[in-house]
This record gives sequence, structure tokens and C-alpha cells, in this order.
Amino acid sequence: MSHDLRTPLNSIIGFSDVLRAEYFGPLSDPRYKEYANNIHDSGSLLLSLINDILDLSRVEAGKYELAEKPVNISSMIQISFRQLAQLAKASNQILSADVPPDTPAMRGDERALIQILNNLLSNAIKFTPHAGKIDVAVTVDEGGGIVIAVSDTGTGISKGDIARVLKPFEQAHITSTAPQNGTGLGLYLCA
Repeated sequence: MSHDLRTPLNSIIGFSDVLRAEYFGPLSDPRYKEYANNIHDSGSLLLSLINDILDLSRVEAGKYELAEKPVNISSMIQISFRQLAQLAKASNQILSADVPPDTPAMRGDERALIQILNNLLSNAIKFTPHAGKIDVAVTVDEGGGIVIAVSDTGTGISKGDIARVLKPFEQAHITSTAPQNGTGLGLYLCA
């Protein structure tokens, strides 16, 4: 199922990238570029949804295996920032990170950690007003544990919604005008 869904989506995303970059010459009408962007964004959203559902299936089946190794936290945050740069730019969001230079490497599965950070950051971007700020702060606690905190200038999640958003397919009741497209899997997979 993974191969059957991901392969055509990767083709859609790849070909829309070719159109967006105008590799074979300029598109004759500016609307074509807009359509190519929409195709790319929709394909990427669908691929992300499929990845989340497949990860959820693996977690619930006890088949999600971590590939643990030392992870450079600063590099991990920069990868996540690059992956979400366009989403942040579309809402004129500022992404910033505060990682002390003496922060030790963290042992973990880099792909899973980046996915967690991406889920947290994309939620922060989605629910922070235009021209807001999203911060990632890294600290080392008294026991030597590494703490990564994401904060933003949005309204946040009410205490009454926290238990709900940590369940699969659940979302907070947000009264803002922010689009609530999503499945309600992001925070569940983070937990």
C-alpha cells in the first residue's frame, strides 16, 4: 500500500516542481504557475497524510522501529526549518531557534525527531496570526535530558482541548479564521 500510494504522489510532486521551476521555458500564462503550485501543495499535503496514517498503523501494530543514533540538534532544527520555509513564508512567519553552542548530541531516530518537530512547527505556523513568530528553544535539564520547546505568538491550545488533541483524529476547537485542514494525527504521533 505504501508503494502504491507514494509512487504516484511523488511523480505528481516531481512533475509539478518541473512546471513551477519552468525548466523547459516559461509558462505562457501566469495561472499555469499558480496551478502548478496548487498541484504541488496538494500532493505534498496528501503525501504527508499518507505518511502519518502509515506511521500510525505501524505504531498501533507495534512495528514502528527506531533507528537510534547521535543527532545534532541544531542541524535537525535547520532541516525542519528548510522543509517548512515555504509554509512559513506564505504567512509571513518568522522561525527562530535558540540552541546553546555547548548542547550535546541527542540519541534518537533523526527521521522521527524531524517529523515530530515538523508537526509541532506546522501547527504553530497554521495557528499563529499572519506575521507571527515561532521559536524553538533547546535547554539541558538538571538530569542531563535535552528539552526542545516550540512556542509561538498564536492563541495556543486551551487546557480543555489538550487531552483531546493528543488522541488520533481529534482537533482543538479553534475560533480563529485559520484553516483547519488536517487529520488530527500530528500531535498524536508526537506524543
